[in-house]
Amino acid sequence: DIDIDVVAVLNDTVGTLMACAFKENSCQIGIIVGTGTNACYMEKLSRIEKLGNECDGDHLPDEMIINTEWGAFGDDGALDSIRTEYDRFVDQHSINQGKQLFEKMISGMYMGELVRVVLESLAREGLLFD
Repeated sequence: DIDIDVVAVLNDTVGTLMACAFKENSCQIGIIVGTGTNACYMEKLSRIEKLGNECDGDHLPDEMIINTEWGAFGDDGALDSIRTEYDRFVDQHSINQGKQLFEKMISGMYMGELVRVVLESLAREGLLFD
């Protein structure tokens, strides 16, 4: 048995920002582009409407890290104008259709399949591997 005190559980993107900010306090953004993708940023508490006045007078810093979970960006149709036929194919054949659309467009988890679909299409059209 190992006696461990868990003091924090962090999202990888938040941890990236915190690690950088520890060494360089001007760091304001954390980004992960790997198997998945995500971003976080520093925000003034006064701009976070959901908090209301909850943090007023607490003598703590006036900023908070906001985790965007931007992999889901576009799930509302915001990316429809730039999604390609290949992006749509990968999404339609995924286990979570219509979800994590931005992540499917740029992250490593889907990049191999995107490239395969593009190459297959180009070969079928006689534009590659003639």
